[in-house]
Amino acid sequence: MIVYRLRMADTFHDRLRGLIGRVDGFLHTGELLGFADCRSIHTFGMIRPIDIVFFDGAGSVVYAEKRLVPARFRMRMDAYLVCERFAEDTPWFEMGDRVFIVEGFGEHTLEKVLYVQDKEKGKDDENLSKLQISDIR
Repeated sequence: MIVYRLRMADTFHDRLRGLIGRVDGFLHTGELLGFADCRSIHTFGMIRPIDIVFFDGAGSVVYAEKRLVPARFRMRMDAYLVCERFAEDTPWFEMGDRVFIVEGFGEHTLEKVLYVQDKEKGKDDENLSKLQISDIR
C-alpha cells in the first residue's frame, strides 16, 4: 500500500495559486496538494512541470499525467479531487488505481492521508476508518 499525506488547498487564494511560486520544501516528501470539488487545473505562471492526478468521488483515477509543463490546462468533468506535486522521477498514479482517505490527528492538526489500494492483494487494511473521496471538503 502506498501512502501520501494530503495537504488541502481550502481557501480561494490557495486554490487559485496551487504550486505557483512555491519553492522546494513547500510540500514534504510523500505529500500532495489536493483540491476538493475540483474538475480542472492550470499551470499558467508555473516555472517547472508538475505531476497531476484526477479522482472521481469513489476514489478511482480518471486521469493522471506526469511532467505537465507550464502554460497548460487540464479538465475532467467526472473528477471530484485533483492532486498535484512538483514533478518527480518516482512512481505516480495510473488509470485503474483506487484510493481512499483516512482522517487522523497529526502532531498539530487534523491531517488527511491518501492510501493507494494494493492492486496485487485486492484488499485494504480493514482496520482503517475510510472516507470516500467525495466526503472530503
